[in-house]
Amino acid sequence: MKNNRKEVALSHLRSRKQLEDLLSKRLGALENLQSTLWNVERAAGDVEIMKSYESSTATLKSILSHPSLQREKIDETMDAMASASQDAQEIDETIRLAAEPGNQIFDEQELEEELRALVAETEEERRHAADTLRIEMLHREQDAISEVSRDQVKPHQEVQQATKDHEMRLGGVPAHRREASVI
Repeated sequence: MKNNRKEVALSHLRSRKQLEDLLSKRLGALENLQSTLWNVERAAGDVEIMKSYESSTATLKSILSHPSLQREKIDETMDAMASASQDAQEIDETIRLAAEPGNQIFDEQELEEELRALVAETEEERRHAADTLRIEMLHREQDAISEVSRDQVKPHQEVQQATKDHEMRLGGVPAHRREASVI
């Protein structure tokens, strides 16, 4: 009988060793799969980050390519502002000199007409520069609003679809009607 029990014990030990070996292999495979899953999730996150970077870069390039931000347009606007400032300084200088006693060797009426013409010209240049600047700002605002609107429409639609899907899973009854029936 002792022999018979020894055989059974050895058989159980062999089975236990085989099961332990199988368990060890399965745990190793599970760890390997979990590690792979973490790597996949991390890579997917990296892809999303890169897409965000690319989108941001494209948006910035789009804004910077706007005609009002081109070097020639900037130089033109700055030159117009410098010219208007110079005209204003000349007008101030003329008025200051005309107001000093002893400097009235010019015909007063002629000076006043010239001053009016210079003031009118300066005001026209300022209005033109201001109008140009306003138009450029409106274009920038419209571009920014269009960009933001495009970015916000998609998430809003996704939320609406998710809400509809959720309501359909709850029996097709919208949330506000379900709450009213409970009350």
